[in-house]
Amino acid sequence: MLQIAFSSYSWLLTGSNQKDGMLFPVALSFLVAILGISLWHVWTIRKPKKDIAPLPPGPRGLPIVGYLPYLGTDNLHLVFTDLAAAYGPIYKLWLGNKLCVVISSAPLAKEVVRDNDITFSERDPPVCAKIITFGLNDIVFDSYSSPDWRMKRKVLVREMLSHSSIKACYGLRREQVLKGVQNVAQSAGKPIDFGETAFLTSINAMMSMLWGGKQGGERKGADVWGQFRDLITELMVILGKPNVSDIFPVLARFDIQGLEKEMTKIVNSFDKLFNSMIEERENFSNKLSKEDGNTETKDFLQLLLDLKQKNDSGISITMNQVKALLMRDGDLSVHRKPTGERELEVVSCNVGGYSVPKGTRVFLNIWCIQRDPQLWENPLEFKPERFLTDHEKLDYLGNDSRYMPFGSGRRMCAGVSLGEKMLYSSLAAIIHAYDWNLADGEENDLIGLFGIIMKKKKPLILVPTPRPSNLQHYMK
Repeated sequence: MLQIAFSSYSWLLTGSNQKDGMLFPVALSFLVAILGISLWHVWTIRKPKKDIAPLPPGPRGLPIVGYLPYLGTDNLHLVFTDLAAAYGPIYKLWLGNKLCVVISSAPLAKEVVRDNDITFSERDPPVCAKIITFGLNDIVFDSYSSPDWRMKRKVLVREMLSHSSIKACYGLRREQVLKGVQNVAQSAGKPIDFGETAFLTSINAMMSMLWGGKQGGERKGADVWGQFRDLITELMVILGKPNVSDIFPVLARFDIQGLEKEMTKIVNSFDKLFNSMIEERENFSNKLSKEDGNTETKDFLQLLLDLKQKNDSGISITMNQVKALLMRDGDLSVHRKPTGERELEVVSCNVGGYSVPKGTRVFLNIWCIQRDPQLWENPLEFKPERFLTDHEKLDYLGNDSRYMPFGSGRRMCAGVSLGEKMLYSSLAAIIHAYDWNLADGEENDLIGLFGIIMKKKKPLILVPTPRPSNLQHYMK
């Protein structure tokens, strides 16, 4: 453009055009106008727009697959942490054709779960999650904008997990904690897997609250409980596996890994189990109603069935929603917030000065945040007393972005109160009744294993030694 301007200017000042002195001002004005337009054009191209922030920095990926080949299959949280050391507390990477942003600092996590809570309240449910929740009839993966989501969370929080409901189930939980302590006595002086012992105690307590009240027959026998435990374990394994169908939705119809087929088999088993329990409970309740009119129970199954039958409660739930909520409660005993919390936003916004476009999947690397040396003194050291001396500053209810074991915001775990009571009662009882020591040759290895739940890579093997004066309180 500048070359054209100078050529035109030269033409105006050469030849016969120089005879007219009036042409010089015209030529000068023409040149100034061209220069002005050229400078404006260059300035607008090179100058970034103030209202559009740049995308976060991040590693380059490969065509089609993005950064997937570099993530590996184990310990995704450690890979994310290493990338944060290289690119900062917020960075982007492509997983297939999906733009993802990883958050690795407490202040930025607060921007996501508190300051922009509604924006990041949507979910991008995995294919297998849609199957196991009977078509997104739960509250974990269902859309926040769905009217059903609010109704289901209301049922879970106000009815099933309310203070009065949890208090009413105290006897059921206590019974299973006592049995857990008694079972340890059979292995006194021998090495046992402490994690497995704690898991069995908690899931037995949860199943007791699900359908452990008044029940016809012996459906809560070892066969049914064992089947439920096995299904929950299989469910966690499948949900923890990366699924090609989630990364490349166009391939979902082919089920390349066979995970959807496995999950369908599991959900059919759950469906059969729930149908049997529901039918038996309804028959049992009808029988009691005819005999003395008393159908009062304390477990969650009866509560959900009562809500389903009521027309004046303002809450209408379907049988599939009953099953999904039972599934959700059964999952509370083993659920841990994924190390990388996954959320999908519905509108574009800015986080940490960077643009996060609509449709971006956001991971919160909770593992990294809760081991940040800038926030925690000697974060990798096993030091539980740090929570006792700093208890006034720490909050596990989602108000402190340094420590979010139950998440935060509108989508935080609804089972906080129940989880708190189960952990305190079971852990206190088992420590009160026994002294625990590492087995010979064992070390307290704190290396974790990534998955839908975070667990120790190497099981904690301990030897229980009874405290006779204390143990007698649990052997009645």
